[in-house]
Amino acid sequence: MQVKPVDRIGRPLGERGYDTKRSLLLALDWELEVTPWRALTVQQVAKRSGKKVGVFYQYFYSIEDAVLELADAVLEDDDILSDRMKAILHLIALGRE
Repeated sequence: MQVKPVDRIGRPLGERGYDTKRSLLLALDWELEVTPWRALTVQQVAKRSGKKVGVFYQYFYSIEDAVLELADAVLEDDDILSDRMKAILHLIALGRE
């Protein structure tokens, strides 16, 4: 999975920061398999990744922000979004209107 090499405000990440952000996105991906995204919490993602909640917020503003970045990472890897991810992105877009 390709991860944007910047934190939430655009500062470049070192190798450790990149690995941390990637582990958060992998945990998010796993949690989305078992939890609807609207019910998902930062605490669940942090726990799954083995990181503290504050660490999540160093890389993402919200669950929505992380889901959108996960979608970008999926696009970079496969050039095809799964039906599940398309549905999630559609719901996010509807919620922002």
